Amino acid sequence: MANETGAKILFVDIETSYILAKVWQSRLDNINIGKDQIERDMFIMSFAYKWMGEKIVHYFDQSKRRDMSDDKPLLRRMRDLFDEADIVIAHNGRAFDVRTIKGRMMIRGVPPPSPFRQWDTYVETKKHFQLSSNSLEYIAEVTGCKNRKLKHERFP
Repeated sequence: MANETGAKILFVDIETSYILAKVWQSRLDNINIGKDQIERDMFIMSFAYKWMGEKIVHYFDQSKRRDMSDDKPLLRRMRDLFDEADIVIAHNGRAFDVRTIKGRMMIRGVPPPSPFRQWDTYVETKKHFQLSSNSLEYIAEVTGCKNRKLKHERFP
C-alpha cells in the first residue's frame, strides 16, 4: 500500500534465537567465542510487518516447525516483502534487523532483495531525544502507544 508520496513503506521487526556454544571460561565477563565453539548458530524465530496505511500487523514464526532453526521460509517471505517496499522502517534496523536478515539470506541461499531505502527509528530517537532507554518497548510505554511490542512466550 503506497502512501500519499507514492512510496510503499514497510515496518518490520524480527526476533532471533540465541547462539548455543560451548565455553571454557570460568567467568561470564569478557567471553570470546570462537566459531568452533558454536553448536547452533542464531536464526530468525519470528518476524512481524505492517504496511503504512494498513491496520493489520502480520506475524509469522517458527514455533510450529519441526526444525525451528530452518528459517528459510521466513527469509523468502521477508525477501518478497522487501522487494515490494520502497522504504523499510525498523527499530535498530540498520545495525541489526536488516543486516541479520541479509546475512541469514546469504547463509541459507536465499537471493537478496532488490534495493530499498531504510529508516531506523532507533538512530533517529538517539539523534533527537535524550531518553532513559531507547528500546522500542520503553518508547511505546512512555509515549502511551496503544500497540505494544509483544512478549515472546512461545519460545524458550
